[in-house]
Amino acid sequence: MRTSKRRRRTNKERRRMIQLSFKYGNSADVSRNWRMSTRRPLKRTIEDTVNRVLDTGTVGDRKQTGRPAINFDIACSNVDLDVKKYPQSSQRDRARRLGLSQSMILRSLRKLHYHAYKLRKTIFLSLSDKEHRVAFCSEMMSRFGQDSTFFTRIFLSDECLIRIGDSQCTANMRVYSLKAIHMQ
Repeated sequence: MRTSKRRRRTNKERRRMIQLSFKYGNSADVSRNWRMSTRRPLKRTIEDTVNRVLDTGTVGDRKQTGRPAINFDIACSNVDLDVKKYPQSSQRDRARRLGLSQSMILRSLRKLHYHAYKLRKTIFLSLSDKEHRVAFCSEMMSRFGQDSTFFTRIFLSDECLIRIGDSQCTANMRVYSLKAIHMQ
């Protein structure tokens, strides 16, 4: 099975199609009488080229539609300023605010080495807490020395106490930063 790469026709080939189209009057005869070194054009290609000339007056390509090209360095600097101003903003909101695509935001964040960190509460330990922990460990070891079955009566769990009253739900909240951030 032969696969052919679709290639664009040069402006010289397009002008030749127009000349032959006016000479022969239909695309089938143009394709049949193609004498250039390149492959014969398809009838549809000839018809599209003729219609383009009638619409625009030139054999050149039409102006491309879609989102305009954006300088990546300028986009990165805008994203960097936005992250510093709104670190908790989502990619979608950031893209909407800056007028960029979400993929451009993601590429910029990667280039700037930003990461989305999920906020986690950590325990702040003071110096007095350290002394209390050492005292607690000493007490537990002395009890184990007195009664060797002491640790069999202790229930250890991986669950933690959750306070709902004044805590903030951080399930879907991300903060963009260069290093991890911990709440206290």
